[in-house]
Amino acid sequence: MQQQYAVPKHKFEADIEFHGDSTLHLTLFLGESAAGHLGPERPVDLLNAETPFMPALDSKGNLILVNSESIKTVSIRDADAGDDREELALEEAVSMRVEVLLRDGARVTGTVRYLLPEAQSRLQDYLNRNGRFIPVRRRATTVFINRRFVTRVAPVGRSGRRS
Repeated sequence: MQQQYAVPKHKFEADIEFHGDSTLHLTLFLGESAAGHLGPERPVDLLNAETPFMPALDSKGNLILVNSESIKTVSIRDADAGDDREELALEEAVSMRVEVLLRDGARVTGTVRYLLPEAQSRLQDYLNRNGRFIPVRRRATTVFINRRFVTRVAPVGRSGRRS
């Protein structure tokens, strides 16, 4: 049965916290090319895909299909996050430290970075863009937070600034 999913993919590991507070350490798979941009698929592409179920391997190597709608957060080492580092390194990018409060009272504090046209570069504009998950960088980890579980987001310290 696992051979049904034998498409060339790149593996990466993630700690996935589900609604209801269970957490699993899973191996997920990224395609060699992305549907929405040039280059390989990134974790944010996988998490924001329109298809709700994604294949994963549990710690024993068993195949499971994960419903992305039930995921609260996904934590990935930055080395595996594969984001738009070149694009976001531009001096026009906004870098803002934020605190994200989740429905269950959990808080995630870290940095969001984004590049939008200057007239639409408020934190609110970024949060209202398409995509189910918001990437927040914390130390050497990126936490992807499902918007569905967010109650509020607040800037921490200095307000947003162009890098």
